[in-house]
Amino acid sequence: PAQKKLIDWTMGTKETAAQCGSQDVAQLLQLMIRTIQARRVVEIGTLTGVTTVALAIALPADGQVITIDNTDRWINQARPIWKEAGIENRVNNLTFEYRFLYLKS
Repeated sequence: PAQKKLIDWTMGTKETAAQCGSQDVAQLLQLMIRTIQARRVVEIGTLTGVTTVALAIALPADGQVITIDNTDRWINQARPIWKEAGIENRVNNLTFEYRFLYLKS
């Protein structure tokens, strides 16, 4: 119910609807998390946290989603939903400019 509430809010907001991750992708990510028995997940691009909820639900109770965004504009809407879904202790949100994020291979 909490996840649906967040999806409905995100899809009903003009600025966020087009950027929301699809439910098919969220379900695939959940399957992958469960299959490899992941304990930590890094998400780049939080937006309203719809995918964050899906990721956290798939993790074990002591798992953690580290989610990174360049603004906390939408996070304040997501946090109460994360709490309602019972996953707030599994989510660590970081906010900083992406231009400072470099991945080395």
